[in-house]
Amino acid sequence: MGNLTAVMVKAIRHDPAKGKRPLRFPDGDNLYLQVASGGSKSWLLRYTLHGKAREMGLGAVGEPPDGVPLAEARKRAAAARALLADGRDPIEERQRSTRQRQATRKAEAAAEARTFRAVAALCIAAEKPGWKNERTAQQWESSLKAHVFPVIGDVPVADVD
Repeated sequence: MGNLTAVMVKAIRHDPAKGKRPLRFPDGDNLYLQVASGGSKSWLLRYTLHGKAREMGLGAVGEPPDGVPLAEARKRAAAARALLADGRDPIEERQRSTRQRQATRKAEAAAEARTFRAVAALCIAAEKPGWKNERTAQQWESSLKAHVFPVIGDVPVADVD
């Protein structure tokens, strides 16, 4: 492992004489520097799982926060190989992780969108059948409208202490 150096990664260019296909330069342990004909560079891990050849992109070459330096590419490849050693597909694990992050963000956005006013209306509607008469619901609504909604009505419930 470790055939490439940071200086080499920076210096490597695509050779137009080799055609338009991306060129791959091995670092070892199936980690490759891929250079496209347009000059863009990225990290690629090649592996076989359950008899199927796979290629996993590890990010564009460059400096953080947008790029991935050589040392980080090696760390990412090692983490993927650890998953492979457990019989898990690193691409599927990354997709699962992405879906979980998206679901969490969506839930947080939904919680943020639920204002005190909206939740209060839902609570009144849920409790209304148990109250003796319609007047109780009207009292709750008018009290909240007069005293609470002007202050915290549009505040997300998650922010109310």
